[in-house]
Amino acid sequence: MFARSRLPRAETASLRTELPGARVLAWSRICSEEAEKRGAAAEPERTPSQSAGRRLPAYAVATVGHLAVGRAGAWSVKAWHDIIWGGWDSDTGRLTWTDADGAVGGAVLAEPGLLPDVFRERVDAAVLLSERVAQGDEAGGSAVVAAWRQLGDPDAPPVWRVTPLDPAVPPSAATLAAARARLSELRRELP
Repeated sequence: MFARSRLPRAETASLRTELPGARVLAWSRICSEEAEKRGAAAEPERTPSQSAGRRLPAYAVATVGHLAVGRAGAWSVKAWHDIIWGGWDSDTGRLTWTDADGAVGGAVLAEPGLLPDVFRERVDAAVLLSERVAQGDEAGGSAVVAAWRQLGDPDAPPVWRVTPLDPAVPPSAATLAAARARLSELRRELP
């Protein structure tokens, strides 16, 4: 009843060259740029292929440890612990994310399936600890001190970061200093 076909064989093979042994949890075709501009999630994207004028479909794929976006036969891969914000807008069909370097990514999904739910679960599962830090009446925004699990490698140590709570409102120097001090405290407290 709820069965969904597997990621097509060619895309699975291509993804496995980028992420050997990756286990696919969910996937979707990505809509064309024209459909994205109209806000429509109806037309799966096909990108020009190097061979015989074929057009390759584009996909967003959630694996145990990564989000992979494949366009034109090439994959852009983000580890879940490197995605610090993200979400799904069911009205537009758009999945968006911001990585730890502040780069924003996104795609309109033609066939979302379970991908939005798996995306949320994986991003949430990567957060080991998160704490907001603010310095009273200081100008500027708050910061977040966080430890992230590396879901693709359960034996790896946590990744620690200080990030702005809202990228549009950078934290003040005093807030950043307090957040860095708190990060040091938390690193000593966690085994």
